[in-house]
Amino acid sequence: MPACEPVLLSTHLLAVLTFLGRVMTLRHLFAIGLLSASAATALAASPSAVLPLPTLRSSLPISVASTSAPAAAASTATQCDRHRVMSVDSGKAKAIPDGFALDIYGQSQAAGWKTPQLVLADQDHGVATVDFVGCSPETSAQVVTPVETHMALGLDPSTRRIVVRSRTTTVTIDVSH
Repeated sequence: MPACEPVLLSTHLLAVLTFLGRVMTLRHLFAIGLLSASAATALAASPSAVLPLPTLRSSLPISVASTSAPAAAASTATQCDRHRVMSVDSGKAKAIPDGFALDIYGQSQAAGWKTPQLVLADQDHGVATVDFVGCSPETSAQVVTPVETHMALGLDPSTRRIVVRSRTTTVTIDVSH
């Protein structure tokens, strides 16, 4: 490169600074120069230190059980500290040949709940009561987190209503055959 190029660049820079000097004080120019130099140095040295890492949202936990009775599904689940989730928001049920397919949506009070599922609590006079439970984490961020389960339960064919219970709410689902 020719030696006169840096001189030409500095002459243009001096002209720009002279123009900006009328608008900005010398302190402003010094701060801008210092920030741009330190940002360029930091970016060149380690881009990951300056740029944020992408945030990936993990998928919602989904439980799938066989169409056998709920007791059999519960016995095959892994052992954990199982509790009712914080709330149940909505759900739907569809009659299938061996029982009902249920899609239940709710919220847990902390991140990290695993294996959400439905456990039969009672079945009497066409009403099945199930608990929406999951394995609570040992330690976790205390942040309300969506939780859902998609299961088939082998309920009595005469079932016309399913009551889903959580710690704070209950949802009643009327089923048609």
